[in-house]
Amino acid sequence: MSPDIDELATGIAKKLRGQNLFFYELLLGYPERSYREIMCAWSKVRELYKLSRDEEGRYGLQEDQE
Repeated sequence: MSPDIDELATGIAKKLRGQNLFFYELLLGYPERSYREIMCAWSKVRELYKLSRDEEGRYGLQEDQE
């Protein structure tokens, strides 16, 4: 992955650390990024972290992740 995508993936993980978000809310948080860039970064997040989903379907990082 490019450093730019890695940086975006890190930003997405940080957003998911203190709150659960719908994927659409993540998209809204990066209006300057293309959908493709966000999907590449999302793929990287899914490779590196364990994600959880709450009862409403929002994503978050599992508690045991740094």
